[in-house]
Amino acid sequence: MEQPRQHLCSVEGCGKAFSRKEHLSRHEKTHDPENILTCKVCAREFNRNDSLQRHLARHGDGFKQAPSGRSKRACIACRAGKIKCNGNDNCSTCLKKGIDCRYRTEDQAPDEPGEQPQNETPNPMPKASMQIDEDPIMILEAPLEAPLEAPLEAPEILPLPFPMPATQPRQVPEGRSVSELAFKLSGPTGLVDWSSVKVLPDQLLNTPDKPVDPTSAQYLDIYFTYFHHRWPIFHRPSFEAEDENTLVVSSAKMIGAWLLGSYEAKEFAVAHEALLEQLLPRLCKITSQDRLQQSLSLAFCQSALLNIIFALYYGKDSAISGAIMLRNILIATLREVEFFKKETAWVDEKPGYFVPMRLVKLGSRQRQVLPIPYLFKIDAYLSVLRDQPAVIFQEELHFSLPSAFGQYNADGLHIWEERQADEPQYRSQKSISKMITENSHEPIPGLEQPMLIEDIQTCICAMQPAIWKVCTPNECQVTAVLEKDSLRRQLNNLKAKLTLILSQFSENPEFGQEQYLPLRYYLGYEDSSQPGWQTAVVARVKSLLFDSMMFYHLSSLQIFAEVRKITNLARDRRLGPIEEVSTVHRQARELRLADMKTWGITPAARWSLCHAVDILVAHQNITHHDGSLGRTIRTLDPISHIAVCTAALVVWVYCTLDIQGCEMCTPGSATFIELTRWSVPGAMYEKEKEAWIEDGNHSRIQLQGIQLCSCNVEYLMALFQGCLPVSWAIADSIAPGIFKFST
Repeated sequence: MEQPRQHLCSVEGCGKAFSRKEHLSRHEKTHDPENILTCKVCAREFNRNDSLQRHLARHGDGFKQAPSGRSKRACIACRAGKIKCNGNDNCSTCLKKGIDCRYRTEDQAPDEPGEQPQNETPNPMPKASMQIDEDPIMILEAPLEAPLEAPLEAPEILPLPFPMPATQPRQVPEGRSVSELAFKLSGPTGLVDWSSVKVLPDQLLNTPDKPVDPTSAQYLDIYFTYFHHRWPIFHRPSFEAEDENTLVVSSAKMIGAWLLGSYEAKEFAVAHEALLEQLLPRLCKITSQDRLQQSLSLAFCQSALLNIIFALYYGKDSAISGAIMLRNILIATLREVEFFKKETAWVDEKPGYFVPMRLVKLGSRQRQVLPIPYLFKIDAYLSVLRDQPAVIFQEELHFSLPSAFGQYNADGLHIWEERQADEPQYRSQKSISKMITENSHEPIPGLEQPMLIEDIQTCICAMQPAIWKVCTPNECQVTAVLEKDSLRRQLNNLKAKLTLILSQFSENPEFGQEQYLPLRYYLGYEDSSQPGWQTAVVARVKSLLFDSMMFYHLSSLQIFAEVRKITNLARDRRLGPIEEVSTVHRQARELRLADMKTWGITPAARWSLCHAVDILVAHQNITHHDGSLGRTIRTLDPISHIAVCTAALVVWVYCTLDIQGCEMCTPGSATFIELTRWSVPGAMYEKEKEAWIEDGNHSRIQLQGIQLCSCNVEYLMALFQGCLPVSWAIADSIAPGIFKFST
């Protein structure tokens, strides 16, 4: 007969009851966030140690807990506290406390072939057998003595960093010395010289196939096709081993569903908006005693960043407000746990840590929660969107440049080895902050440093605080003009780099022979044995170039156009009863109107029109010409949508103020200028364009045959609205009242 359940849980809203008090005590611990246990392999969180141990067993026999029973040894922490220790390499007590588990020398278990090193974090990647010129050796565990930013010097030849097993004495081939077979650590990167090392492909594990939900698989496929190369927040090979119910997987499916765009998929994505409600309270509980990858899990920070980014794709005003709050708290949390401090130490920096796994962890810190460049990038996006100063400082970007996309997404150790040989060495020698500083000055001919597309985006992001400041009313107009000119030159230098990369596609070089940017840096999971596999790589690069060009044009509009005044001018058409009777507000409106009429006849206004038209034409070309690459308006980066709204705002104010007017409104003869004529790539019409910008007040302007005049403003705005996703509601906040939205 079942015993009555008389022990009730005291946590409000739980309602569970137990027949035994010890079961109640065990249950109540699941409500305490301090009892959270994190898997050292995949960062999944658990409330109970037995659940964690069952989960670890799924990673392989090497992670299973030792058989129960009284241990013959105790770790240093348990011995000092005089508490029971289960004697595992990472005992349950230390796992729970999130501290390193260490043993005295006399308590350490003897090493066995293939056994995990004592007190090391379990390695989630299968061990690969390596051999040098057919001589088998043990798994590589070379000490990483060179720092990430060590000066360039000749690599030092080091002896083998570990003894060979006693049963297999080292054999030296005739005519060769031991030093010729040794692993060499290069100065710039601290890595093994892979030219003398052969990594065999990983062995497939005989694990039963998990049932695959076709809908979830479709959402994740969309995520990796259209989103992951723009925002590589997590390590894809590790992600594919994740459980279906983790926060990271749920966030990825949410984004993929939204990009798919069907009614059912959008409903699924919006339903997952509740993920935001789980993230904010947890982050608010973090204190200075917590540490990233310990009590503050990396997966949790990944999920937070993904949800911030999703808010811009979603485009709902309330979602973006929540994302801004989440961004502020996430950055404050990372500062509180000393994440941005240069001297913070990490477990994978220990000598002997497995090199590929160390790079994965380093890449995780750089890509998943750091503003290098993705938290930094979304911070800049939100700054532009809300016209607010950015939160992250350039001085906090002391981390080295992240590895290239292809290297970070290598599917298997053997592929990792191939791509590592081509990885640009300068990326481990230079910090993000140093790269930004170097590109803020005029380049010296012949000494230009190579840059990936992501680096150029990061430099444009770094300009946003200066752009925001120079657009703030300044009493000294001369200073403002000089600062704007300096920013314009910086942007043009960055655009020149993008143009060089873009020119590769018109030259049609053989794949792998590109002069300015090797496309191999953007390899993913493509199968090179299949025909046409290069198409996905080219689409990846072109989409990043498109995003960067739109960010360039948008930043130029911020400098040349009075975007704040134009936005307020658009808002003035929706006055409330208090604003209508306010004398102060009326005077501000009159001043704005006068300022914009003066601005409309300046070269800055004509520069702004050129950038606005370039944005429009680029988006229209996607609809008409890029169908083969799978790009659609819906899958574009949100910075492109912000650029379209800002461009529409510039054309709208030019029309509304009747700067030139059409033949009906202002009769008279004048020369007609078609603005799209100058959107053709190349320098064919560059002089003609510059001449019009300097003195073009005597010409009538038309855009795709429509004259810029107040009587044509609705037709012109329809052109820009056609380049926006139908459901992107935040457009009405960026460009108030200039689009016609269906209700």
